Order: sequence, then structure tokens, then C-alpha cells
Amino acid sequence: MAMYVFEDEKRTKKLKVKDAIKRDKGIRYFCPNPRCNARMFLWNVEGEKKSYFRASSNPKHTDHCPYGSDNSYNPNNITEEGFVSDDVIERMMLEREKQQKHDNETNNQGNGIQGETFSHTIQQVYDMCKAYPCNNEFNGQTIGQILIDDRSIYMYPKGVFGYRLIEARSRKLLYKDTSIFLETPIGDMRYQLELKYKKPQLFKEIRELLYNNRNHVIVVAGKWESSGKFNCFATKFNSKKQIKVLKRVI
Repeated sequence: MAMYVFEDEKRTKKLKVKDAIKRDKGIRYFCPNPRCNARMFLWNVEGEKKSYFRASSNPKHTDHCPYGSDNSYNPNNITEEGFVSDDVIERMMLEREKQQKHDNETNNQGNGIQGETFSHTIQQVYDMCKAYPCNNEFNGQTIGQILIDDRSIYMYPKGVFGYRLIEARSRKLLYKDTSIFLETPIGDMRYQLELKYKKPQLFKEIRELLYNNRNHVIVVAGKWESSGKFNCFATKFNSKKQIKVLKRVI
């Protein structure tokens, strides 16, 4: 599903769900993915449930379209309150032992995420960010400042810094020493990304995972800073929770 669509096939007139609620439900719109021919309709306009756009069965979404069935985001199952992207990504970066200790401490304080309904895995955060336009706000945070992709890269003219999810692809030179290299955005590969490992076994596992999926879209989470090399930004990589290989092929 999606929280926005386009009114025209050339995708120049964007329409957010909040602006479409009073329109006829039978109007057909265009999927935000320019490579997808699916026609989108407005759903759930009655009652207290939040509305969203969903495709008809014909024509349906292209395989693994980020606005189709691969996207698990549902605004009626997720709340904005309590979601702070920096905190969520920081938790993804915790090593297993530290994460368990962190969870125990926060649960004892009554502030743990268990039972809460905001997005907290890399897949959930990615799906939520994809569902909205990149200039939309979610709990006061701009979507494009949470997820870097082809839509939001214009917000980063000087590089990638801070806690971010990034949609990327593998570089031809995938790894060197104990680092793995990706590129973003997928469309023009403007920046290089370096994942720095200190655990040899974790490095080997992720290296093998990416090598076997070199033509797939990768989502990676981290706290990014300059690597010291031109247009290359690095993050520490401590946990498998920081990376997701999507089914979508580049």
C-alpha cells in the first residue's frame, strides 16, 4: 500500500492520501514507482480507520514493487507517537549482548519497545518510509531524513551524516580487508558507503550474503560519518539487524 500516488502517468502531480479523502473512491491513480503500471485506488475512507492507496488486481504491481504486497506498512497498525528514528537505528546497531542489556534496562523502566506499535525493525522502518513522500513528516521527522533513496538524495548535497537508513546497491569492489562497500542512490550511485566490521565472523556472513545477492537492492542502517575518502561515508557494523537484502532486483 501507499500513502501517496500520482494523478498523471508522467508522475508530475503528486497526491497525498490526506488530500484525497473527499474524492470519489473510484478514481484511478498511478503508482509512485515509475516502473510500475499498477492503478491505485483510495481505500478505507469510512469510519475511524486511516485511509491509504492500494492497487487493483489488473493491472497489478510489478514484481516486488516497493508499493505493492512486499510493503507491510499499514497506518492502522502503526502509531507515530513514540517513534524516534535516531533511537530506533541506534538500537539496531547494538551488539547482541548490549542489546539484551539495553532491553532489560528499558523494560524495567517501563519504556521498552515490547508491545508498542511503532516501527522498529529495519524492514518496518523502510516500508513506512517508502509508503510516504520523502518530504512528509512522521512524528515530526521528515521521511527523507530517515531514509536516503532516489527520492530524497537531493536533501544530501554535502554527503551522508548521522543516523540514517540507506537504500543502496553493492559496489563492483564489494569488500577489502574487513570493510564492505555499497553505493547510493541506486539511480546515480553518487556516494560510496563503507561498512566497518570488528567481528570477523559477522564480516564473513554479510560478505557472503551480499556476494550472493549482488543484483538486489540493499537497505542498511548506521550512524554515518566521513570515511576520509572523497564522497565515501562509513558506519560501524555490529549486528545483522543493520542490513536487509530485498527481493527487488536492480
